[in-house]
Amino acid sequence: MIRQFEDIRIYAGVYIGTDDQLVQEFSVLENDIVLVPRLTADMQMESSEWWLQVNELNYHYYESNYIHPDDILDEERSDGGDFSAMLAAYENMVLWNQQYGLKTTTISEAAGSVQRYCNLSVSQSNDTDGVTIHLEGLIDEAYLMLRTKEIPENISGGELTRIDEDCYLIRAELSDIRVEWRK
Repeated sequence: MIRQFEDIRIYAGVYIGTDDQLVQEFSVLENDIVLVPRLTADMQMESSEWWLQVNELNYHYYESNYIHPDDILDEERSDGGDFSAMLAAYENMVLWNQQYGLKTTTISEAAGSVQRYCNLSVSQSNDTDGVTIHLEGLIDEAYLMLRTKEIPENISGGELTRIDEDCYLIRAELSDIRVEWRK
């Protein structure tokens, strides 16, 4: 497919699928083609998709959904509902994602995030006052998850957002970040 469509630089297969599907990992190929697999599909998610989404939030902190143009016409994918019911379910999914700080992006913006992620190498050192994080290969910004029982008080080199108890999102703006604990 890549040889037939040389102008296409982003491919969105599936993250978990079957042998007859294009199963992918988030990656950048040697020819700079970016793979951004989708995690879920349709306007309504099945219980297994919610479980996948929660696990992916813990791994890449990412959600990717594809809506089939004919969902409303498919009895199974629409669960027999009308467009209003499907839209309400989709809006519920978006709100659920946003409560955890996920930002809405286009596939091109998501491909840029995958490139940033694949280019990054992270090291850290801990001491009694905090943690120092070094990012090799930082392009412009990166997002990191920090899980700690300590309470962060100050950060330099980025922004810190509390997501949940003992869980923080760091938006790194510099290659060296310092998080200091509350005493």
